Amino acid sequence: MNMQIITELGQVAELEISPELQKVLLKALIKDFPSIDAAVAFWTDYGCFLAHLESRSETVDFDGVSQDCIEHIVKYPEYVTLIGSDEVYMLAMSVLDDAGAGGYLLMPLHQKGTYQHTLMKHVKLNNQPKE
Repeated sequence: MNMQIITELGQVAELEISPELQKVLLKALIKDFPSIDAAVAFWTDYGCFLAHLESRSETVDFDGVSQDCIEHIVKYPEYVTLIGSDEVYMLAMSVLDDAGAGGYLLMPLHQKGTYQHTLMKHVKLNNQPKE
């Protein structure tokens, strides 16, 4: 199984994805914050993480992130979006506790699995016009 976990926004550059996708990902991760500093502080204070699931394996237990956390993101996403152009990835986020800690899941779209299939339903819902 290939999976990377990051717990700080500065670690985005360590992910095994293209530099272009790293830029797009970082922009997506900080978009709801007033500044990058605010996003960095939030991640530090609340224990946010991003799991980059690279393989088709959906059994995860690495660096303190359990399969239960990953499955929570898949079952209860706050949002799911597609990022990238040449290489398209799915980015899902879910709030994991009452304090607001967030867990993110990043997966290549071309690897079809249960997680991608489930989350794709939310991408379509997210793109519907609001009434």
